[in-house]
Amino acid sequence: MSDAVVIGKFGRAHGVRGEVRLFVFNPDSTLVAADVELTLVGAPAGSVVVTSVRQADKFLIVTVDGITDREGAERLRSREVSVPRDTLPEPDDDEFYLVDVVGFEVWAATSTGDEPRLLGQVKGWLDIGPHDIMAVTGPEISGRMLVPHVDHVVERIDFDLGRVQLQPLDQWAAEDA
Repeated sequence: MSDAVVIGKFGRAHGVRGEVRLFVFNPDSTLVAADVELTLVGAPAGSVVVTSVRQADKFLIVTVDGITDREGAERLRSREVSVPRDTLPEPDDDEFYLVDVVGFEVWAATSTGDEPRLLGQVKGWLDIGPHDIMAVTGPEISGRMLVPHVDHVVERIDFDLGRVQLQPLDQWAAEDA
């Protein structure tokens, strides 16, 4: 597991005084607050210190130390931000962080009664509606396979084996999956 966890991504500047939109992946998170340091993911390396935060409808509006104009805020656009893992709250027994499943093998039987086979591995997650969507890639998958994280699709996640077991594909997936 990584020591840093990506928690959001900067959007466009908000106004002309250095404010910038920050889209956090968990809208209920309280991790982003004044005086919090966020690490910028990718190049160029660096970090920013949040000086103020206010909630908007679907994002946070933040100011960061040293940025006082629109041009400075625009330089943060599309940059992901992370925090050290130890700043995250410990998940409950029936919870986990989605990032911890990235890289897990994904197994499923084609039909009920068949032996499970390796389909690929979890490459990431999409948040596009009421359920998290697992993006799976593998040699037999054209592009990527999108797997909704719901009980009738995901049978179990085994953290000891690093494995996601899906229900048989004939029960939920399109025939060409």
